[in-house]
Amino acid sequence: MIEKTRASRPSYFPAIRAVQKFKEARIATLTPVELEAINEISRRLTRLDNQVDELININNSFIEQRAPQVQFDAETDTITFRFRDIEQKIKLKRANPNKPIQSDTRSVAGVYKAGQTTEENQEQNPNELVFESALEDHYQNAHKVLKLVRSLPGLRNFECREITIVRNKLVEHAEKTEVYSFGFGTDGPTVRPLLSSGREWIDRGLVHNIEAFVKRLAEAFEP
Repeated sequence: MIEKTRASRPSYFPAIRAVQKFKEARIATLTPVELEAINEISRRLTRLDNQVDELININNSFIEQRAPQVQFDAETDTITFRFRDIEQKIKLKRANPNKPIQSDTRSVAGVYKAGQTTEENQEQNPNELVFESALEDHYQNAHKVLKLVRSLPGLRNFECREITIVRNKLVEHAEKTEVYSFGFGTDGPTVRPLLSSGREWIDRGLVHNIEAFVKRLAEAFEP
């Protein structure tokens, strides 16, 4: 049996620590405006980190509640998917008859179209509204951090495309034809995973996006 996996909990701590060290190293040369920006960055990063627990916990609860159970039979190369009373079997064909097929559970995921749950289902899943609001707020707050970082000397060109793409293209300025949807899985929550034909912008998941953001922040604020 392939157990349902869970999204890991990314941390903003390396970025928070880097910003604090930057402040301590340059406190004598910072202007009052720059110091205020750094203090706001620290505060917002702390808020973002506090919010991660809620988002990952709801994401993982959705995996438990909604993701199908998956069983792989290595002897017959058959995958069986079960969700409630539905069962589907898929027979895989080996590319190399002498090389066994191996399983990979990293793709565990689910998607729902916001606002299309029934009243009964909405009562059973009240976390959907919290999930959607917290996720969009997370990217808005992270984008504000981006703008504050760019206001500091030497960091005018600071960028994190993972945050910018989700905030600008999928949250704030999404095309009218885009489906308002949310996803959950081992890569964390996603925004608008239901794609329109030919859409370029894709959310790779909150876990990946935070890790990329934290890495760039830690590098930018290296004393």
